[in-house]
Amino acid sequence: MLQIKFNLSIFSTLLFSLSIWAGPKEIRQVIKQYQEEGKLNGAILVAQSGTILCDTAVGWANKELKLKNTVETHFYGASITKTFTAVAIAQLVEQKKLTYQDPVKKYLPQLKGFANTITIHQLLTHTSGIPDYEVEMKSTTPTTNEVVLDWLNTEDRLNFEPGSQHKYCNSGFILLAKIIEKVSGISYETYLKERIFQPAQMQKTTLYKEITQKGKEVAIGYTKDGVLDDFEITTYGDTGLLTTTTDLYRYAYSLSHSAVLPIAQQMSMYTPVTLTNGKTANYGYGWRVVEQNKHKVVYHKGGLNGFKSILWRDLADDTVIVLLTNQGDCLPTDALVKDLYKAAQL
Repeated sequence: MLQIKFNLSIFSTLLFSLSIWAGPKEIRQVIKQYQEEGKLNGAILVAQSGTILCDTAVGWANKELKLKNTVETHFYGASITKTFTAVAIAQLVEQKKLTYQDPVKKYLPQLKGFANTITIHQLLTHTSGIPDYEVEMKSTTPTTNEVVLDWLNTEDRLNFEPGSQHKYCNSGFILLAKIIEKVSGISYETYLKERIFQPAQMQKTTLYKEITQKGKEVAIGYTKDGVLDDFEITTYGDTGLLTTTTDLYRYAYSLSHSAVLPIAQQMSMYTPVTLTNGKTANYGYGWRVVEQNKHKVVYHKGGLNGFKSILWRDLADDTVIVLLTNQGDCLPTDALVKDLYKAAQL
């Protein structure tokens, strides 16, 4: 079995340009089964305790051009981006440039009355009550952060009292991206590059903001029937990353080794939110938080059009599973993660 020790300070670009199949046979069998059943078309990485057990890709990146998926293929990470937004906010908290309990209006005074009682904490935990543009806003082309902000101000309402409910809301992370830009004085894209991508040595990841970024290295989205189902949305903060499995693992590794944020500061991200009625929801700051196998697990899924993704981390045994697919509606994400985790323990 080929095992690759992962050292953040001495990355080899050549090493990660290859598709690694010489992992545990149990993992290879799981991947082969899902592919043969037509449930998997994309890239998969499994690692444990700093050792990559498997990093490979299957299926087509672009059927029309006959381009196969590889570990170099860029996939749309969708809502995995929210974890990056949360880390960026945590960095600013660490630097004492803001606090989680700060009112949103302190940084975005242009917002209408709906934002008067909302805090950064509530945006991060999806407890703000603001409307979700992906659910409630009429489709527009293009869909940008500015369009969403204008819509929120036009609506000028909340769906519930802030802090009383947990309801997933993409709009909140667009506001968080604007706060990051306001406080840091640089664009969200530049912030991620300088404060997260570079320290984590993420060499392939970019922020998708222009249609022209869809080069041949970017996978095309399809339905389970192979019909074109690509993405056009250009919002950021809630979504937007074009990335690879290797880069997402570098990101996970950098978190577990305090390369981008001290472990102590990360703990607030991995704490389930408590609502005003005393109940908790399985979401912290930009991460789902659950207990599995008596271990704390944090993860985030992403999905848009033909793309589906997950970055899954067992904090106890340092297992990381990354799935990126461009035929998302055929992938039973939870089942595959469960099977890959089980195989990694054998």
